[in-house]
Amino acid sequence: MKDMAILNRRKPGDSLLEIEFTPKGKKETVSLYVYAKDRMEASNYLILNHIWGKQHRIIYKSLAGM
Repeated sequence: MKDMAILNRRKPGDSLLEIEFTPKGKKETVSLYVYAKDRMEASNYLILNHIWGKQHRIIYKSLAGM
C-alpha cells in the first residue's frame, strides 16, 4: 500500500478526505485519500475494500463545490 495515494475517482458531490490509520500488523501510520460524501462513507470505503487497521482520524481536504 502506498502512502498518500488516492484510492478512488471523484463522483459529483464528493469531497476529498484524508484518512490517517495504522495498517493491521504495522506500527507506522499511513495517510490515504478517498473521495466520499462524508466521513462515514470514507471509513466504510476502507472496510469494504479490505483495508484493515486502526483508523485515527479523517480530515476534509477539499469540500464538494469548491
